[in-house]
This record gives sequence, C-alpha cells and structure tokens, in this order.
Amino acid sequence: MGVLRWLINLNVALSRRFDSQNLSEYGAQVEYLRIVTLLFSVPDVGSVLDVAAGGHWHFPSYYKTAYGLHVTGIDIDEENLKVNRDLDGFVVGDVCSGGLLGPGNYDLLTCYSGIEHFPDVESFLGSAFASLRGGGALVAQFPSSLAPFAILNRLLPQELKRYLIRKLSPAKTDEIGYPAVYDRCKYSSFKASAERCGFEVEYYLPTYMSSSYFYPFFPAIIASQALDYLRLIFGTRNMASYNLFLLRRSGKHFQMKWSWHPL
Repeated sequence: MGVLRWLINLNVALSRRFDSQNLSEYGAQVEYLRIVTLLFSVPDVGSVLDVAAGGHWHFPSYYKTAYGLHVTGIDIDEENLKVNRDLDGFVVGDVCSGGLLGPGNYDLLTCYSGIEHFPDVESFLGSAFASLRGGGALVAQFPSSLAPFAILNRLLPQELKRYLIRKLSPAKTDEIGYPAVYDRCKYSSFKASAERCGFEVEYYLPTYMSSSYFYPFFPAIIASQALDYLRLIFGTRNMASYNLFLLRRSGKHFQMKWSWHPL
C-alpha cells in the first residue's frame, strides 16, 4: 500500500469516527425505498417504469413476483441496461425527449438519483405526467443544486472529478462522476415545474447532511459538518442537500391513504 493510499484510508477512518454520532444523511434515500415499497403493495400497481435505471434495480428481485410487478427501465446508457437482470424490458433514450414514455402506460414511475443528470427536468416531468394512468405516482430522490458537493461538482472540470474519484474512491468509479446538470433541482424550482406539468405534490422530505463525499480529507469533514448543521438549523427547504418527492397524477386508477401530514 502506497503512502497516498494509507493517508486516504486514515482520513476516511477518522471521518467515519467523527461522523458516527451525527444525524444520518441518508434519510431521503431510505425513505425513498420505504415509500416505493409501500406503493408496490397497492393492488392496482402493476406496471412500473424505473427512470435512469442503470445497471441494477434498487429492490430485491423477488419483489416483482411478490407484488405482481412488470418493471421497465429507461436510460440513455444501453450497456448498463443490458446488464440489469431485474428488468422485464427497457427503453434506450433521453427521458427529456417527448414520446419515449408513451401515454398512460404506467402506474408508478421511480427515479433514484437521476434527476440531477437531466438537461431539461420540466420536459421530463411533462412526459412523466402523460405516461401515468390517473392516480399514478412518480417518486423521485435527488440531490439539490445548492448542496455543497453539488456546487463543487459544477465548479470542477469533469476530467479532474473522474481523476479524484479514481484516486480517492476507486470502488465508486462506476457509480459516481457522471456529468450532472442540476436543472430544476432546488426544492422550489422542482415543485413549481411539477405543478405546472399537472402533478400534485403529495409528500416531500428534505435531508440536510451531506458530508460523506469529503471522507478522504478529514479537515474538510469538519468544515462540511459545520455547514450541514447550519443549514439544518435554518431549515429552509431550498437549503436541503437531498430532496425526496412523491408526485401524484389525479384520478381514480388507484388511491392510497398516507399516514403523514399533508404539505
């Protein structure tokens, strides 16, 4: 092990120890999995489209049989879709282009960390709305354009980001580092676009903590944690690091009563 790798591992270990007692930054991600699983259990939900599906589904394969699901994936990367064994079918293309999703084909659309890569989010939302049956839902989890790591992501050249990922987090080289646009990724911007496209915002959850990107450099963790807590204290939704939205197309195809308070 080289000196550089030893120093990186030491910084990661210190960062994780420092971070262990702090609030989790994975609230939006975990809640996404919970909400989508609840929607899978609704009897009228059968046709699911996983947007920006990539190379793997985020749920156990047996969910398809247990809940009677037909899962289609859409992504711009055909090679990733071909290795995604959980899909019953896939579409290759840009989700921001009209016509790819088709009218009224799906009961549920899911999108885990894909919105930030779309060049025209409002066009995607318009297509997503048209593709849902009445009462259908879109669940989307994505980082905010105002998250500290998102701001840094836009400032650094793409080649430099890929180099840093290879050196600092080689295990994540295939997972992160794709070009991100962050169009309409702020809470107020995404909500306004969704409502213009006809959606009702049924549920929203912000997550403010977002320091794990800085694990390889311990001093940065201290500064990032301080900033996270300041944003959490002030608590405005536009200052969140991650957003989770449940959007609904009105109609009677299926209905589900939620236990949370409305917005």
